[in-house]
Amino acid sequence: MCQRARRVAPLQKVDPLVSLVYLWDQLEEGSVGTLLSLEEQILNSTFEACDTQRTGIVAVTHVLAYLEAVTGQDPQDARLQTLACNLDPNGEGPQATVDLDTFLAVMRDWIAACQLDGGLELEEETAFEGALTSQQLPSGCPEAEEPANLESFGGEDPRPELPTTADLLSSLEDLELSNRRLAGENAKLQRSVETAEEGSAHLGEEISALRKQLRSTQQALQCAKAVDEELEDLKTLAKNLEEQNRSLLAQARQTEKEQQHLVAEMETLQEETSTQWRTEKSHLRSRRVGGGTRWAQNGKLLAERNGVKRRSEELATEKEALKRQLYECECLICQRDDVLSERTRHVESLAKTLEEYRMTTQELRLEISHLEEQLSQTHEGPDELPEGAQVRRVGWTRLLPPSLGMEIEAIQQKQLLLCQKQEVAAAALASPLCGVWQWEEVIIETDEEVEFPPEAPTGAQVAQKRGRGGSRAPDHGQFPQPSGGPSP
Repeated sequence: MCQRARRVAPLQKVDPLVSLVYLWDQLEEGSVGTLLSLEEQILNSTFEACDTQRTGIVAVTHVLAYLEAVTGQDPQDARLQTLACNLDPNGEGPQATVDLDTFLAVMRDWIAACQLDGGLELEEETAFEGALTSQQLPSGCPEAEEPANLESFGGEDPRPELPTTADLLSSLEDLELSNRRLAGENAKLQRSVETAEEGSAHLGEEISALRKQLRSTQQALQCAKAVDEELEDLKTLAKNLEEQNRSLLAQARQTEKEQQHLVAEMETLQEETSTQWRTEKSHLRSRRVGGGTRWAQNGKLLAERNGVKRRSEELATEKEALKRQLYECECLICQRDDVLSERTRHVESLAKTLEEYRMTTQELRLEISHLEEQLSQTHEGPDELPEGAQVRRVGWTRLLPPSLGMEIEAIQQKQLLLCQKQEVAAAALASPLCGVWQWEEVIIETDEEVEFPPEAPTGAQVAQKRGRGGSRAPDHGQFPQPSGGPSP
């Protein structure tokens, strides 16, 4: 009991470098091939741990920091300083680098030197502690001289408590299994990342195709806007032509009235002239006195009659010119109507094209969502993926432009507005020849009294031609020829 009470010194902590050297000592007792393979594995693992970028070159500072973290030694340790000098013989400092072959050679030499230094220090420490325990042991206790009983008298066992070779080999096997498992998981993750990148590239191509289609749709919309502007211009032109037609019809009515009035005056003058001529002729012989004055009056009346005839011919010529101008206006209106119908058909085809683009866009959206579902189903689950892979997945799913749907909806609204404008334009331009019926009524009323040249095509005939779908414009060079002025 007294021997146990005198035990005051605790066990010293085992040096990690000594443990590493002990591992090589234990392996030297076994086979040399196992030592070399294990040594190469440890050194290669150390180099790969420091070479995170897989460049084949490692900074000396990274190697020293890794060994400090593994062994728990102070950076000012003499052995680590020796290793630093061996790895950086030129004294380059933080910029010093080393490749794999140089690293293996220097580490082997350094481990051998540490084994030698560790053996000498172990012998000196054993001798020193043996001397101390021999002085402290009481006389008459021969069992205290044994190394196993030195601990009972305040001494320490010179043999450090080191892990066995079996434990080290089992830990190495566990590490190899863990390494294989991690390599398999890494391969799976790499395959998942490659699949995700392929899906992202495919989605990028589809997005570019959708953008091209959107640009073509925008161009079609611009064309539709241009057509709408042309329709507005044609509407204004049609209104102007209608106003001109009304003014021409008013002038024609006024001319007809003047012509009728002149015809009535001419008839009255002819009747008066004929009666006066007969009376003058009957009394010519009996009334020779004052005959010169009556002959002058008759000449004046004949001159007035000739002037009335010339005025009637001028009015007939002016009427023919007005008829030709009216015919030209009607032909121009027919041409404009054909152009309007053609533009309307073009706008309808553009609307159908926009509808097809909209359906194609919806189908492509459904296909993109289906591809995203397939891509999400290829993974085993979002919890099994690492945080970096999930971040990359969220990143490439956010590559889709959020404004694509809004742009397509805006295009649809513009298309509806364009269709409404087309309906309003078609309703406004349903009867561009609004005054032709009145002109036909005037012609029918005046045809009963005086014989006129052949009439131009009426509004009913023009509307009938349009109803039959005839797009051929009338010939501008053919006009109705007058058959002669009215007979007095």
